[in-house]
Amino acid sequence: MKKVLIIDDDALVRMFLRQMSVWQKKGYRIVGDARDGEEGIQMVKEFKPDLVIVDVSMPVMNGIDFLKAVKEQQFHGGIIILSCHDDFEYVKTVMSMGADEYILKNHLDEKILFEVLKAVEERMEKRDHERDQQDELVAFAQKGIVEIRKEVLQELLESDHISWEEQKKLFDTAHICGSFRQCAVVLVYLPIEEKDKKETFLELCQQIAVSNHAEMIQRRKRVCAFLVDLSEVKSSQKQHELLTALSNIIHNYAWEYLGTHFSTGVSEILSCDQAVTRAVRQAERALLMSFYKRGNWTYEDAAKLSESCPQQAEDLVIQLPHLIQLGDEVKFVKAYAEVMYAFTSNWVVPQVVVDWIRRCDLAIGRRRDQITYIAMESIEHIRGYGDTYIQDLRRLQSVIIPEHISPVVKQAGDYVKSNYHTGCSLGEAANQVGLTPAYLSARFKQEMGIGFVEYLTDVRINHVKWLLKREKYDTIKNISQRAGFTDYQHFCKVFKKRVGCSPAAFRKNI
Repeated sequence: MKKVLIIDDDALVRMFLRQMSVWQKKGYRIVGDARDGEEGIQMVKEFKPDLVIVDVSMPVMNGIDFLKAVKEQQFHGGIIILSCHDDFEYVKTVMSMGADEYILKNHLDEKILFEVLKAVEERMEKRDHERDQQDELVAFAQKGIVEIRKEVLQELLESDHISWEEQKKLFDTAHICGSFRQCAVVLVYLPIEEKDKKETFLELCQQIAVSNHAEMIQRRKRVCAFLVDLSEVKSSQKQHELLTALSNIIHNYAWEYLGTHFSTGVSEILSCDQAVTRAVRQAERALLMSFYKRGNWTYEDAAKLSESCPQQAEDLVIQLPHLIQLGDEVKFVKAYAEVMYAFTSNWVVPQVVVDWIRRCDLAIGRRRDQITYIAMESIEHIRGYGDTYIQDLRRLQSVIIPEHISPVVKQAGDYVKSNYHTGCSLGEAANQVGLTPAYLSARFKQEMGIGFVEYLTDVRINHVKWLLKREKYDTIKNISQRAGFTDYQHFCKVFKKRVGCSPAAFRKNI
């Protein structure tokens, strides 16, 4: 029910109004009554009524002053004035000050009040509608300004061909103060591990920008750009001090409010054509250093970055398939650690590192979604990725060669694991170890407890199972050929005999 507050110095009038049945009929309940305007103002704050019915003539604070006071306090409820005056000009004055209706006390009865309440409700409904429309317009206008600023800054950051005059027009359009003839850019990066704090991160950056007289734009999902206008700062030392102070504030706020460490990339202070655009490019370059370590990086620091892939990494791309197939975990771990050291000590550009991982995956036939590579935002991600290759290596070693067997049989077994996907045969393996096929076959079965052909088949089946788990979109027939099976029908029979189900069922049950 809607709430009503009565304000009148006459106790009889207050009692008369309380007893009227029209309130309940119209869905109102009286929450209180006051003896003067001052007391009424306090009760408005306390009860927040939807409607106030107030007498004009009262001691302490009259109805006119009460009306002025509550309107200044943004009271949006209905107001009905009670009075003994029947003067048209007086009524007109009261209505112009914000009252919704005017009732003469000597005319007040149930019928009159019912009609007045109906008129007040219509006025209030119209006023609420207009206020909602106004709020929407303000919201749209604010959103429009934000979007315009964002588009302007984005255009400025992306273009290399904006003249000084065009830049000034863009700033005027977006209501951005400052000339940016001398400027710098600070890029702030929220690590992917903290992506759940993205909204707070954006709000924090906006607050920092406002309090430090900088322009801020969201560059990417977790990267914000601070544009710092230093045109009016004459001292070079003061310019650097302001830039350093901003970087320190960003890092301090990150720890104080988010409990994490940001990485920042800071440009040089530039005073040239397209200064803003060039400063952004420099800050982006500096931010690449955070791939190796979080902190505050400058464009000068970025001079350390190398575009070349180390030779150790190039060698491992070639060796990786053989290391995995041979199951040489020790050699792989050592080689991978050497590559990580080479990347870190040479400060290799992150994209080169990620491309190297992509080439490693291609070398062993691994297919991954693009988002997997995009998520590799630090050297620690790359370092941890080596574990996936170790898992691959171990999966392929389900057919283990015992340690006690002779060197020639071990050599034959290793030959199978390296060449099972080609036309590997007993004759080729025998030739490789310098024995006759018949002698190798007998000795292999004696020492391994399994025939050479069976061992070769098991290695191939094991590889097929591994591929079926990984290669979601490759056909089973193509996978069988990649494992060295040339007859698809024969492969299906062998697979079902050894695994207990068809290749299709195996893939479906994964």
